[in-house]
Amino acid sequence: MKDDSGSENSSGTLLQNNKKALQKREDLFLEFFDVISKTKTDYGKTSYTKLNIDLIPGAQPFKGRARAFNPKQEEDLKKQMNAWQQEDVIEPANSPWGAPLILSLIHI
Repeated sequence: MKDDSGSENSSGTLLQNNKKALQKREDLFLEFFDVISKTKTDYGKTSYTKLNIDLIPGAQPFKGRARAFNPKQEEDLKKQMNAWQQEDVIEPANSPWGAPLILSLIHI
């Protein structure tokens, strides 16, 4: 990033040289600290809104067929679902609506 003189500069250096901007960033960070994830499993949640889906009149529930997983995938999925349930990310549901789960492998 270039500064006003046209020379290369990093945002960190710009903030260090601009105490007002640095203080504003720190104030924002502290103001919204409660919405920042602190761990890998800190997903956050809100109760500010409720989901409402308006359906076309006469719409019938759709429930897709479950996909088959190999035993390792199924074991990993059960562990992940249990962890999410304990962390209140998901909850059990009984609905005539449903969609098949599609696993996406993440290589770290």
